[in-house]
Amino acid sequence: MDTSHNQQKNINSRERNINFLYVFFIVFITVISCSILLFRYNTNFSIFSQKDFVISKMERIRQYQQLQQKEFITVSRRSTLELQHSMKRVISNI
Repeated sequence: MDTSHNQQKNINSRERNINFLYVFFIVFITVISCSILLFRYNTNFSIFSQKDFVISKMERIRQYQQLQQKEFITVSRRSTLELQHSMKRVISNI
């Protein structure tokens, strides 16, 4: 009975080692394949080629925002001046 128990224990230890190696190789193969897919097939770096496009687009947006701000200031000044003139007329009519 004792030898049977020792054999069972050895088999369990052996199975654990085999399972560990099995899982290790699966993880290793998965990491290697993902690395190859990421770095080998993405050598054109299309993300970086669009960098110039994005920068120019941001510049156009910035220019548009500045133009809007200038126009807003102009409209605000006009409306302020018009409001002042209308108030002067109302005050003069009183």
